[in-house]
Amino acid sequence: MTLSASPARQQQSAHSPVRPVLTWVPSNDFSALDVAMEWHELLRGSQSGATCVWTTRPLDGPIIHPAFDELCWHVVDLPARIDRHLADSDPREPWSPWGPKSGPNHQFFSVLDSQRKHHDEEWVLFIEPDTHPLRDDVADQIHLLIAANPTAWMMGGIPHTRLRPSLASDLWHHVNGAALYNATDHDFVQFRQEVWIPSLLLKIRVDPRFAFDCVTDPVQWESLPRLLRGPWTASADRFVRTAGVVNLSSLTLAPAQVAGMLEDTEWMVDCDDDVEPWMLHAKGDLREICHLPTAVNRTTGVR
Repeated sequence: MTLSASPARQQQSAHSPVRPVLTWVPSNDFSALDVAMEWHELLRGSQSGATCVWTTRPLDGPIIHPAFDELCWHVVDLPARIDRHLADSDPREPWSPWGPKSGPNHQFFSVLDSQRKHHDEEWVLFIEPDTHPLRDDVADQIHLLIAANPTAWMMGGIPHTRLRPSLASDLWHHVNGAALYNATDHDFVQFRQEVWIPSLLLKIRVDPRFAFDCVTDPVQWESLPRLLRGPWTASADRFVRTAGVVNLSSLTLAPAQVAGMLEDTEWMVDCDDDVEPWMLHAKGDLREICHLPTAVNRTTGVR
């Protein structure tokens, strides 16, 4: 692959609008839509359109929630044998080469490609129901990050030190999927199809539990065939490990616990920068320590 980035394009990247993107399985649980609304209002001034919500199937009926009227809705059509997400302990065999996490794995690439076709924004921020803004100037922090890394393809957080006891060491430096992506970069589009997807499918053959973001750990590249290992190595600086995103994604925490972990900066020595955290990826009711501008009742979905 030939990688390129013109000075004009690099200058444009620093000022590009950023559109949040959420994937959601339609249900009566509106917590994910609450999060989408929070990011929508927080980044409203820095994006050219509403936060996008991608569902895996058409909505069965009306949604009584502000998100239905204010956000941008799309459907990504996944076959039933693909649209599934099994726990690591589930004994059933996967139904496809995409593994037990076939739904999220396939959905990531499908949504990123579809987003590029439907919208013009160069940058998208993949959010999840447990991604929380930590600052009221999060839009400024995102644009500073883009300006500092104009040729990046993906910018996100690595596992916090507190997660490492439960992770294999060859995943300690992977970039978590809740991240910023340069969705429209031609080289990145080509890389996803020709390198990332084949690498993921090979890894799933060895370990079916593999998720799409796990392949971003450089240790994982060592066992790939040369034709895949080479492009990963050549593109290493396109995957930025930023201290701006704190990844505690597999833990359910109380606010007091998170506050203490935010003060633990040991994990930051493995990051590519030392910026102040602006996004937290962790489970739990963390509203009191996060910047959540939308007053939404999480039970009724009414402001």
